[in-house]
This record gives sequence, C-alpha cells and structure tokens, in this order.
Amino acid sequence: MVYEVTEVPAATYAVRHETVDVTEVSRVISSFIEEVGRWAHPAGTVTGPPLSITSMSDGGRLNVATG
Repeated sequence: MVYEVTEVPAATYAVRHETVDVTEVSRVISSFIEEVGRWAHPAGTVTGPPLSITSMSDGGRLNVATG
C-alpha cells in the first residue's frame, strides 16, 4: 500500500465529529459534508473542498471529523 503525507497550512475548519463503527464511515462522511455545507455556504465561509480526518479509537471504532 502506498501512502501520501501532505502538509496542510494552519487554518480554521468547520467540521462535525463523531466516533462510529467502521461500517458506517461512508454514510457518516457523506452526511457530515452535506450538514456542514448547509451551515457554511449561506455564511459565505466555504473556501475549499470538503475534508475528512479520521483515526482509530481505543474501542476499534473510527473517529471521524468531516466538514
């Protein structure tokens, strides 16, 4: 497997966070992108594409922060 590490400049992000079962990841990410977009677009604060940051929790679930 090939991984790519990208440096991202410091910024402020609007995200929705939840710890979910791995089987729920694709549904949760799609839902969070829509939810945060409904909030951010009218405020004029969207300046780039959606992003998602994930990490494994101690219980084998996935921490998802998407926006």
